[in-house]
Amino acid sequence: LTEAQIGRLAQCSSRLIEQMPQLEPKLIQNKKKISRYVFIILFVSLHEKSVRELLDVMQLPYGSPQRLLEFRKYSAIYGRFDAKRKPDKPLTLHEVSVNEAAAQLCLRQPALLTRRDELFPLARQVNSDAFMIWIE
Repeated sequence: LTEAQIGRLAQCSSRLIEQMPQLEPKLIQNKKKISRYVFIILFVSLHEKSVRELLDVMQLPYGSPQRLLEFRKYSAIYGRFDAKRKPDKPLTLHEVSVNEAAAQLCLRQPALLTRRDELFPLARQVNSDAFMIWIE
């Protein structure tokens, strides 16, 4: 994406975030019913580490050069490590711009990093708003 496109996504995400209430992080992501034993093992080994990493990312100082990079990494919707897509297949312009919209939203409302179910439609909305202006 060009700097102008990223700037437009940032403007649209700021406008949307201003209309939203302040959110709290939602730390429980997996609502599937699994056995208690498996849950304890998964929670202790994987969940605790990933939650700790995510909370560390959310607390990066605003001036930190790593902040944008880490937010882009953790807010990505398309091309994530757990995706079914082949890793060598490049993302489309739409996918890249939705990922950037998600990152811009999370920069302004870090709790969205823990609310992927809410982040995806918001990122698509920001992308749509910004794209409408690009074609006008």
